[in-house]
Amino acid sequence: MNAVPVPDWLPALREATRSAAAMAHGEVEVMRGARPGFFDGDVARALSASLFAAFVVAAAIFRERVGGAGPLDLIALLLRAASVAFVLRALITIALLVQRVRREVDAAQHVLAFGPEGIFLRGPAGEAWAAKADVLAVVLPEQPEGAAARSPRKPLLLVLRPDGSPRTLTLPPYFAGSQDILAARLTRWLARPETAPERRFDRPRAHPEEQYARIARGSTEAGEVRVPEGTSYRARAPYGALLGCLFALDTVRSAGPMAKQLWPGVSAACALALAFLGAWFAWMNGRRKSRLGIAMALTREEMLLRGKAGVVGIPWGQFSEIEVDVRLTWSPFFGSYPVRILSLSTLDGERVLFDGGFLGVAPEHAAALCESYRRKLI
Repeated sequence: MNAVPVPDWLPALREATRSAAAMAHGEVEVMRGARPGFFDGDVARALSASLFAAFVVAAAIFRERVGGAGPLDLIALLLRAASVAFVLRALITIALLVQRVRREVDAAQHVLAFGPEGIFLRGPAGEAWAAKADVLAVVLPEQPEGAAARSPRKPLLLVLRPDGSPRTLTLPPYFAGSQDILAARLTRWLARPETAPERRFDRPRAHPEEQYARIARGSTEAGEVRVPEGTSYRARAPYGALLGCLFALDTVRSAGPMAKQLWPGVSAACALALAFLGAWFAWMNGRRKSRLGIAMALTREEMLLRGKAGVVGIPWGQFSEIEVDVRLTWSPFFGSYPVRILSLSTLDGERVLFDGGFLGVAPEHAAALCESYRRKLI
């Protein structure tokens, strides 16, 4: 993105960001960052998680002090296990909120300028720019339908023409009061004359396995993109099995004289739970290895996906629609959170689904790249 030599249009945009007067004339538009309002869905989630954690902890303490039926009080055991999950969830949401607040302290130091030739972003971390001709699309991360799960703090992505690997210019949510407004302005800025798409594609190569392996090694030719793999799928591991272990150990702790009799069964249950968690990671690691260290390979002719059965190539001319689907899932430690799926529909009615957790780029970024190939912009 910040390549040398510096383009001819960049000094004008740089100068425009240094003067507020530049906002009033010329073809350069300058937008200055402003710290967003504090109260939003993220704050509501942190408060609700904290309140639920306090309630469950208080219920567990009350039950333990009042006492139940005998040393093995099932309700008390369940409340103590649940309190651990709720407290961890509250700590995670608060930590994410603190990170967000720390980032937004310097929001006013961000300046964005864009003109006929390109776009320029200045912030406390440095400068970034991109030529208008290199911008393929303006995309916003897809949001869940439920208002409670939506976040106004999602960054806006300018998908750039790749150079063997995906490239993007990320714009923080400090401009125009809303990322939707900024996306609309940049979409108008990026608008190009409509041309009839050329649907004729070159014939796919004869040996997709060799081509995929070469791209996975990092040796890309013109028009090829090596999409890296991601690891965010790990957040969806069955961590609830750890709560089962905690429940079993707490049972032994509370059993008193019966503890020795419970140890064999508790040990077997904990071993089974940990084995289940380890088997999940082993299964996912096997899926990762089958892709040779990347998520997918994109070429001018087709998309290449690799599984245990080998490489499958889907020509771009066979795709009818490319989009990102969002669904909500739940975890005892993370609560409700969105999962993004890259969905590619073919002309014969089939759908190719790719879990966004295995993508090293945002699924919306991958969808924009695929759409650019389909429209022959790359």
